[in-house]
Amino acid sequence: MMSIKSIYRRHYCLFLATLLFALFFSMNSTAQIQVNLRPINPFHFTPEHSWEMDVISMKEKSFRVKVFAQISTKNHQLIADLESDALLINKGMNSFNSLTTQTQRINYSLADYGNLVSAIGKFPAGEYIVCLKFQCLTPDCDGAGSDAIFLEPNLCRDVKVELPTPLLLASPFDKSEIEEKRPMFTWIPPMPIGGMLELRYVYTLTEKREGQSNIDAIRRNRPIVQDRYVERPTLFYPLDIEELEYEKDYVWQVEAWYGNIYIATSEVWELKLKEEKEVPKSFKYIAFQDKPTGGALKTNFEDTLFFIYMETGKDINEVLFVYDKNRNIIPVIAYNINPDSTLNSDSESSDNTINSDSSKKNKYYILLSKAYFSVPGVYTIEIQLNKNRKKYFVFEIN
Repeated sequence: MMSIKSIYRRHYCLFLATLLFALFFSMNSTAQIQVNLRPINPFHFTPEHSWEMDVISMKEKSFRVKVFAQISTKNHQLIADLESDALLINKGMNSFNSLTTQTQRINYSLADYGNLVSAIGKFPAGEYIVCLKFQCLTPDCDGAGSDAIFLEPNLCRDVKVELPTPLLLASPFDKSEIEEKRPMFTWIPPMPIGGMLELRYVYTLTEKREGQSNIDAIRRNRPIVQDRYVERPTLFYPLDIEELEYEKDYVWQVEAWYGNIYIATSEVWELKLKEEKEVPKSFKYIAFQDKPTGGALKTNFEDTLFFIYMETGKDINEVLFVYDKNRNIIPVIAYNINPDSTLNSDSESSDNTINSDSSKKNKYYILLSKAYFSVPGVYTIEIQLNKNRKKYFVFEIN
């Protein structure tokens, strides 16, 4: 029983092979012309480049044809259809191109593409599908027979057009640390299109989470800023959106469009804010006393000591000193934070002279750095006034 089934199976397979061979032979015996579609320049593709082809005819008699071309997006959305003038197919090799073949008609289904091709003289960067169809001018193909152009319904090829120069990001630089919480972003348009047409840009900025790549972050994360109608290659961070934050990484990208036609996409660049300077831990303004007595203000190393001194009169000239408990002078600098007053805060200064406006409060601070205060202890600030008057303040570093 098993041997009979095996015999039937072998006969069935032989039958299928014979049928396929006969079908293949029949199709090739009726194919009287062969069309080879030549490659298209990836940097310069026009509608007329659809005619780049070689046609080999097996017919003894010459005949005339028209060729119809359809150009579509990679998603099979029709962009344009073309019709050639009459072409003469002779026996043997026939070569056609955009210079030797006249285009009788071009219709654009997408008007933006028509405007763009008219402006820059070629298709923008992208992926396209070009399909051809042949048709004899007479029913019997000028006596060559109705089977002279037995071909597939459509002969198609893929065309990928590249940009001569891409869309380039300019600033802030990739992986840069910036100070501005609302920075300005700039980029360079794709050329030569950017110099010929007014492009529309889509700007996107989003946060990059730990472990994400730049591409993954820009594709998956919710945008912090996304403006689809930027008219110039510059964008200021919007005022109506929360400013950038420290300790966060951000990525940004730009796309270029002409109307509804995609042109190019930039790389994805990364940026973050510089680390924020530490806010002083001690921000209390101290008052001076007539004598170096009383309770000491307790503070720590690396704190900042703020104080206000107010004196009335003319030609006030104060000299500030800081002593330790043994009356040794500590060479610290008192920095003025009052914009209406001046302070000699040059690091090379040794007298810490304060020149104050007699009608205003003067605000100063001292950095309690280990570079000056080597050990914990009690210290005294002394301000020497004119007429041998002095004022004091005592503080302790733990």
